[in-house]
Amino acid sequence: MRTSVLAEAARLAILLRHVPSLTVAVVYLTVEPIRTPVGLIATTLIGIWSAWRLATRWRSWTWTALDLAVVQAFVICTGTMIRSAEAAPGPSGPQSVAGLTIVSLAVETRAYVAFLGTGITYASLWYGYSYIAGLASPFSIFSVNFLWIQCVLTVVVRQLILRAATIADSALTLLNETRVAQRVAAARTRYQAEQWRLLHDTAAGTLQSIGNSGDVVDAATVAEESRRDIWQIKQLPTGREEGSVDLVERIRKTCAKFAFEIDLRGSTHLLVPHFAGYVISAATREALNNVERHAAATRVIIELEANGLTITDDGVGFTEDAQLIGSRFGIRQSIIARLRDIGGDAKVHSEPGIGTAVQMSWPLNFASDDRSTSDDDDAVFDVERLFRRLGYGIATVAITLTFVALVRIPSLRPVHAWSHIVLLAAMMACTLAGLVNIRRPVLPSWPLVVATVLISPIQSLLIPAHVILLNTNWAYGNYGWTLNVLLLRQRIETAVATLAASWVLASLVILAISPKLETLADVGYLTAGVILMQAMALYFVRLLRTAAHRAQDLNNERSRLLEEQEIRRVAQTDFARRYKTISDSITPFLQKLSDGTASARDPAVRRTARMFNDRLRRIFAELNTYEHGLTQEIRDLTEDIDTGDTRMDLCILPGIPDLESEVCRQLVLPLRIMLEACTPATYLRITAIGDRGRVLLSMYVRCTFSAKTRQAADRLHTLPGCAVTITNENEMLLRVETPW
Repeated sequence: MRTSVLAEAARLAILLRHVPSLTVAVVYLTVEPIRTPVGLIATTLIGIWSAWRLATRWRSWTWTALDLAVVQAFVICTGTMIRSAEAAPGPSGPQSVAGLTIVSLAVETRAYVAFLGTGITYASLWYGYSYIAGLASPFSIFSVNFLWIQCVLTVVVRQLILRAATIADSALTLLNETRVAQRVAAARTRYQAEQWRLLHDTAAGTLQSIGNSGDVVDAATVAEESRRDIWQIKQLPTGREEGSVDLVERIRKTCAKFAFEIDLRGSTHLLVPHFAGYVISAATREALNNVERHAAATRVIIELEANGLTITDDGVGFTEDAQLIGSRFGIRQSIIARLRDIGGDAKVHSEPGIGTAVQMSWPLNFASDDRSTSDDDDAVFDVERLFRRLGYGIATVAITLTFVALVRIPSLRPVHAWSHIVLLAAMMACTLAGLVNIRRPVLPSWPLVVATVLISPIQSLLIPAHVILLNTNWAYGNYGWTLNVLLLRQRIETAVATLAASWVLASLVILAISPKLETLADVGYLTAGVILMQAMALYFVRLLRTAAHRAQDLNNERSRLLEEQEIRRVAQTDFARRYKTISDSITPFLQKLSDGTASARDPAVRRTARMFNDRLRRIFAELNTYEHGLTQEIRDLTEDIDTGDTRMDLCILPGIPDLESEVCRQLVLPLRIMLEACTPATYLRITAIGDRGRVLLSMYVRCTFSAKTRQAADRLHTLPGCAVTITNENEMLLRVETPW
């Protein structure tokens, strides 16, 4: 952001240098009633130069130096462009051009360059005023000395804005680091999910076959499947592999492991990244597993293209049910989720008696996990402090100008002096009120804005027409700084519109009092100098506000990512622990089956297989909503009773809305009460469904009833959202629903 701010400052500097110069030239050549030959030449030349520079807008140190040189030549001619010594303290074209040139240098360049340019311009303007006959000293003209105030204020504002941009850049750097950590965590999560998918595609099927029908399974078949499962588990990639693989060859090897006929058509050679090749072939393997287990198909066709494949079988098919497909881990995780991990997708279409088609698609160009992003917790507060400092700076200018006007009242001896003092006090009060509101808005701004806007027209009505724009009219050029303080926290469009409207009102009142060309010219000079300077201060406020919003957005996103990252870290740690525990148990079990030291006909082996299969099924059910608070509560509940004696099924469907932790605990509490009363249970099934913002939990329990069980059922009937149904002497159904 700092780079973009510097570029914006360079563009703004050109406008600040040349829009006022062009405006002064137009006013002098068309409205100014007293023109001199030197003034005409100087004004024409600077007008042509400014128009050409605005048209080209070339930026470099050379062009900045040339601009400064042209301005010096113009302000040296000040003495020939001032009407008289009496008019010298009033507005003039050279003053406006000199002031905005100083501001543009301070915006664009470093502080020492700005101060050097201010010194040169101050000397040139002093030299020009020294040629005015009858003028005691150029030092007596406040607008000449005000050049230094303009320079200091702009230098300070530039530093504040650059500091804000640096803070925003620091916040962006921290956010990018967090994004990198987030992508690493996401890669770990994908890898862990792939571990569970692989267990589902391999060991889970074997364990289910043994647990449900071990007495009819051939020992040789069990040994072969166990060896194949162990081999496939070892093939899981780490995610660090580089290079490409031939997808056609990988799918051909996958097809060779199945006994039924598979017709592979389409592409004969297709290179994809290593991990993408593994994912696509693994999803294909699971689809073929489903054909082998459920379809009773005699023939399968695989159509392979550059960005997808379709697997079609002539099996029994099934009636399509989106909820059923979404609840099947093999389809949801082992096929669809795998493809989505690499930017693709998968769809399943089936019809009873016709067969099933699985369509997989993936991008032609796979994105890397090392994608970079283009684009401190204290950053927002730092920018807010800078914002307040800018407000304090503008308020300091307003207070200084008001104080100087008050001090000069005795020497100027204006008509209605006490009225001027009252107006100055009102201006000071409005400025101080705005100063209070900078830190925290406590006073109503708009009544103060209206009061400030009215001060200039009222003061103009107190001044004689022939001196309407000389030193006695302090409000016309100064009230805009107080307005800036009061409008600091308003929308920039509203602030600029208010400033412009008030300037038009004050100018019309002055022109109505003194309808002369001299007055119109002076209004034009002041418009080119003062109002543009005040509008530029509002523009700086906008830049700081943009930096503050940018830092706020970056900080909010980083906080959200850090929260997600911490949740994911805890979930990953737990997942890794559970995977190690279960894989360390399953792999030796499969090894015994593969080498024949354990028999699938042994009741103890079958019971162990059912236990492992139940545990895997519960984990598979949790996988899609693992980080959800409700899933964690249900997981804690089932782990408390997982002794191997209770068969458990768990179905947690996607789509459950986000819930507060306390709500999750309250939902699971009735289930915990029932389980404590039903111990020991022989079978348990828990289902969680989200529908239209509501959550429905159901738990089916099979156990031996006791008085404690019936007391728990009676107690649960009294809880809101709970319904208990006793189907017979040994079975019970509990439903818990969110009350909203």
